[in-house]
Amino acid sequence: MTKYFKNFRRYISSPELKFLDTFVSFLIFMVLITFLGFMVVKVFEIVTDTINLRFKHMIHNVIYFIVLVKVYKILISYLRVHHIGVKYILEIAIIAPMIEVIFMVDEKPWWITTIFIIFSFMSLILYCIFYEKVQKMK
Repeated sequence: MTKYFKNFRRYISSPELKFLDTFVSFLIFMVLITFLGFMVVKVFEIVTDTINLRFKHMIHNVIYFIVLVKVYKILISYLRVHHIGVKYILEIAIIAPMIEVIFMVDEKPWWITTIFIIFSFMSLILYCIFYEKVQKMK
């Protein structure tokens, strides 16, 4: 097993892989910049919904913005340590589909809403089953 690990370490330290890692980090950074622009648009939508007294859309946009902040934290974490915590991915997998089900049920076909509900509840069940292991993860 040690022989394979040494070969793997040699591959990991190759200049091509370091270039690829730098390139992926650059792409994530560009996505992050675009993402910040999208967050600014969401804040503008929250303000306009509040002014126009469309509270259902405003609450949806606020919760959607909270999910965007979680995704932002995940992207920043990836840029820092090049690792994404499973805990954060599971939280978003549970929360995001339920936001769509709760606030946009009238705007989506019934079968998409059903898929969102099933996916969210399956993620929640897995989270509950493996709660202790997930809490120990970074």
